[in-house]
Amino acid sequence: MATFVAPILTILAIAIVGAGIFSRQFLDTVLWMLSPLLFILNLVFQAIILIMAALAYIILTPIVWLIGTRDPISRTVATPGLTDQRGELDQLGGRAFQVPDPIRYLVAALVLLALFTLLTKFVFRRRRRERVAVEEERESILDWDDLLGSLGARLRSLFRRDSEEPADPLAHLRGDPRWQYTVAIREAWRRLEHRGAALGRGRRPAETADEYRPGISARLDPGPTSDAVTTMTDRYRDARYSGEPASKEDADQAERAWRTIDQLNQRHQ
Repeated sequence: MATFVAPILTILAIAIVGAGIFSRQFLDTVLWMLSPLLFILNLVFQAIILIMAALAYIILTPIVWLIGTRDPISRTVATPGLTDQRGELDQLGGRAFQVPDPIRYLVAALVLLALFTLLTKFVFRRRRRERVAVEEERESILDWDDLLGSLGARLRSLFRRDSEEPADPLAHLRGDPRWQYTVAIREAWRRLEHRGAALGRGRRPAETADEYRPGISARLDPGPTSDAVTTMTDRYRDARYSGEPASKEDADQAERAWRTIDQLNQRHQ
């Protein structure tokens, strides 16, 4: 609505100003409409003049009285009476209380500008939508206890990294007899990774067992050890990601494959 009313108000204001400049009849009409306001302003001006006259009378009366008690140094010729000039003084007094046309036009322009400003503010004012209060429980996603605890754990691990041995990733499986063969397979695979690191081909952090198999096979004797590395990779993958305890047969296969790799590697060294 604001985008529709703003151009109309602008054109209307320009038209009013142009009509006021080029048409005296329009200004006379506006002044006639504002005659109550001008009448009030006239009364205000008269009141101000009367107040100033009263103040002047109060201030000058003692001075005139003091001057009147003394005789003048030299007498001057008496001035003529004012009876014959009373008509002219009345006309001058009436003209003094009339507001000049430029001032009246200026007052009319100011009133129009004030009305245009108020209308513009009223049109462009946006009512703020009252938000309905909703009962809800706010909960912070940032737990300072967890944050401080995590920060303390990181600092402790940073200062104790050199003095303490790394945690055993199989500690949670060693006490359970059902997972003993799974632990054996994963320990055999760990020995294979250590051997690969010693040969310059360690396992990368984001590298899977199947991705690591060609790299470690290339560092070992590719002929006899290729099948052994494949067997260890299959047994490790099943034991690590199946979610079920490994069997004794799987553990024996992984152990035999590791012994084959170890013996052949020692012969080549």
